[in-house]
Amino acid sequence: MVDTALSQQQQALLLEPTPDLVGEKSWVVHNGEKKTIGRKAECDIVVNDTIVSGQHCTVGLSILSTQERQGDGIVISVEDKSTNGTLINGEKVGKGKIRYAQVGDVISLGKPKITSQGEHCYAASYKLRMVMLDSMGRWQEKENIKNANSEGSSTDAPVGSPRSAVHSEAITTREALGSVPRLRNFPVNGKRAREPPTGARRREGKTSSAAAMAAAHREEQLRAQLASVEEARRKEESRATELEIRVRVNEERLRALTEQLEEARKGKDRFQAENADLQNQIAELTIRGKQLEAAAESKERAWQDSQREAGMRNEEMESLRAEAYEAAARARDVTRRLRDVKRSYDTTVEANRKLMEYSTELKERVDGLQAALVTSSSSVGALQNAIQHLFDVSREHDGQETAK
Repeated sequence: MVDTALSQQQQALLLEPTPDLVGEKSWVVHNGEKKTIGRKAECDIVVNDTIVSGQHCTVGLSILSTQERQGDGIVISVEDKSTNGTLINGEKVGKGKIRYAQVGDVISLGKPKITSQGEHCYAASYKLRMVMLDSMGRWQEKENIKNANSEGSSTDAPVGSPRSAVHSEAITTREALGSVPRLRNFPVNGKRAREPPTGARRREGKTSSAAAMAAAHREEQLRAQLASVEEARRKEESRATELEIRVRVNEERLRALTEQLEEARKGKDRFQAENADLQNQIAELTIRGKQLEAAAESKERAWQDSQREAGMRNEEMESLRAEAYEAAARARDVTRRLRDVKRSYDTTVEANRKLMEYSTELKERVDGLQAALVTSSSSVGALQNAIQHLFDVSREHDGQETAK
């Protein structure tokens, strides 16, 4: 009996209000489920306080399979969506960030208010506990399950229900009706009710057990699919993050190459200006050399008249030729350096083009991964809706069986 009862129970996360919150109820988060806490009516857990945001935070539970788990395999995620903050054991999570909590931690909402006794009081605070749920949705402490089953009694508590207070009251009423013991052949309106035959009761019990087993099997399959989709989503997120880092690194490299290219362009302009100056000097020297050659030819005819003057002219001509040869050598050196600069510039431009193409390809891959991530998120939502629908059908079926 104890093993049968344990096999029919499932682990769940209980959000238990702290003792300073009088009149608040506990809420249950099932495996693979996320509950939203906030001030809006469409939230799963509604907290009527102005310091609480419309959608303040979400609390999710994921129990890993035997192959994936390390330790107890319980993963409790808390995502902060608020303005005034969500705290885990007094430490802020941060808006838009996700932190993982442990069993026994306390989640607090909003900024603390100091009471007259000097204590910090939050708009709402919940302690995280792991409990076991039976087929009726009633929870029980994990360490007390075996003792409770051996004694034939269990601790019932209302299960937190989403959306609205009216819906929660309806569930509370159904749980209260389901917990009332049914007496055999109890007289109704002065008449004794006839009990169905034993064979019919057995057939109904077998049918309900088969349906419950099929529903549980289907639920396990959906949870396994959900876990695989979540793992794929986490891998896609890590891959997208890695690609974003690569894109940033490539952008830094592109920026450095662009700076080098700009410096090369400036050097090219400077060398072109120097080359133009040298070309002008060469042209001037060439013209001057031609003029001197013409003067030398004209003076040569008078060499016999003045040998001294001819010698001086020859020396001047030799010096000018030496200057011309030196200027030509400088021009050749500048031309060679200009060719090297052009070759370096062409290499830099080609590397820049290839890096731009690689950066564009990486951005396209990031966009594709983000689209795949959106598709995975929609698939996760669909699977969660299917699990919730199956769970509701199972509860409705159990309620019908209890009514029978």
